[in-house]
Amino acid sequence: GDPELVNKGGRKQLRVMYYYKHTNHVLGNAKDFQHLRMTESTKARIRNLVRLGLCTRRIIAKINLSGRQAYSHHKNGRLQREHVLTYEDVYNIYHKHFSDLTKLSEIDLESMKLWMSRLQTMKQFTVFTREHNQRGKDGTFIRKFAYGFMSSFQKSVYSSNYRCIGLDSTHGTNRSKYELFTIIVQDPLRLSAVPVAFLITNDHSHHSLA
Repeated sequence: GDPELVNKGGRKQLRVMYYYKHTNHVLGNAKDFQHLRMTESTKARIRNLVRLGLCTRRIIAKINLSGRQAYSHHKNGRLQREHVLTYEDVYNIYHKHFSDLTKLSEIDLESMKLWMSRLQTMKQFTVFTREHNQRGKDGTFIRKFAYGFMSSFQKSVYSSNYRCIGLDSTHGTNRSKYELFTIIVQDPLRLSAVPVAFLITNDHSHHSLA
């Protein structure tokens, strides 16, 4: 409420009426712990579990308290940030760990080129590369590329008699507007999708890649 001056015992005092209202947050609520910063020791513990091969959900289950434990800790004032890890908390560390392992260069395009060169030296991979210059609307040339690869196992799966073949596209995941296309077939026994070839490109045209 608005502050007002009051006369109390011959002395003027400022009185402020406080009405408890806080949008989307309840002070003291256990859910608000997830908005606090994680300690470095908690991050290190997550990284160690990632290195051991645990998936995101298993790491959360291993570190987080059960509902009853969390309630008890919160009631006794012992609830900590590490007790209420979210999926994003763990996934961000998980993603950075594997990104550091797989990136051969800080520049995405250079990293992909290095990976394609490495795959070409491996006999178990079939590799497709295509690069060309495309004139932009402003008259300048833009380097377009398409890098595809398929392992020998994927090739054997693709050669099998599958009735259903599909094409999946992952886009809008990076600033460079690179797209990932995946050829998938349906496993006749499990009825699940199996990826059999991958293509990464920045060419959004309808021209043939061959």
